[in-house]
Amino acid sequence: MIDESVKISNTKGTVDDVTDDVKAFLDYVDGVISNDEFVKEIDDEIKEVKKIKQERVSYMTFAMKMMEERKEGRKEGKFEDAIEMLKDKMSLALIAKYTKLSVEQIKQLVSEHNIPVKA
Repeated sequence: MIDESVKISNTKGTVDDVTDDVKAFLDYVDGVISNDEFVKEIDDEIKEVKKIKQERVSYMTFAMKMMEERKEGRKEGKFEDAIEMLKDKMSLALIAKYTKLSVEQIKQLVSEHNIPVKA
């Protein structure tokens, strides 16, 4: 189908056989913003799309940070629970069972907090 469209592969031509609107658009493609209304509309739309994309990236970054903080909070909570259980003289195996921490992690807490352990 012939649609009488013209494909432009070079925006830096020297022949003045294009309208001022097309010239303004081609200048925009080359990085020059003019006072042409169509070019302003295109520029505004591109800015809006970039803003939305940046907001999406910011939201995703925020969401990832919140997930990491929740994960860290759960981990800290497990450590705090383990410390309380150690102070209550519970065995390392039982603490590991309830907190889902490894015995090695619990021993590290014992060492860091100088908690006496049941023999």
